[in-house]
Amino acid sequence: MPLGRIDFLVAYGFGNRPPAGGGDPAKVMYEPGPVNEELADTVARVRARRDVPVYAQWEIARFLKSKYRMTYVTSIEPVVAPDGTITYLSTDGVAAQVVQARKKLPEGIGTAGVIGFRDHVKRCVQTTNDRGMKAYAPAGFEMPGTYDPGSGQAWTRRRDLYLVHDMTAQWTVLREKLIAQAGSGNS
Repeated sequence: MPLGRIDFLVAYGFGNRPPAGGGDPAKVMYEPGPVNEELADTVARVRARRDVPVYAQWEIARFLKSKYRMTYVTSIEPVVAPDGTITYLSTDGVAAQVVQARKKLPEGIGTAGVIGFRDHVKRCVQTTNDRGMKAYAPAGFEMPGTYDPGSGQAWTRRRDLYLVHDMTAQWTVLREKLIAQAGSGNS
C-alpha cells in the first residue's frame, strides 16, 4: 500500500532473547533482541516519511522509545497474571489489542501499515485483516530477514524451523475459517 494511504503502523515482534540476568523466564521479561531492533529501525524509516501513530509489540516499542525517542507509540505488552506469570501475546493477540485501541477512535479504525519480519509479514497482514483492520505492508520498505540463532524462541532461530512453524499457523487459521464457514452453511 502506498504510504500516503496508511493511517497507523502495527509492528509485530519476532523472537527475543532470554532474560539477561537469568531468573525464571515465566516471571522475568525476556530481552527484545537484535531482530526486534531491526524491526524498530524499519518503523523509524517509515515514520521518517509518514508521521502516523505506531502500535508496536513491546520488544519493538522498547527500541522506538529508547533509541529513537519516538512519540505516539503504543506498546503492546505481555499479559502478567496476579502471580507474576508472564504470557507473551501471539500475533493474533497483538492484533486483538490494536483493534481494541483503534475502534474507540472517532474516525474509526483506519488502514494499517504492517511492519514484520520478512518471512512473518504475510501472516501479520493476514492476521491484522482477520481482526477487522484493513492492513497492508507499506510499499517501498524492505523488511528485516536475518534470523537470530540466540533467540529465546526456537522457531525464530532458523528459517527452516520458522517456515514450518508459520505454515502450521496458517493451516490452523485456514482450518478454523473453513469449519466456521461450513458451520454457518456458507460454502
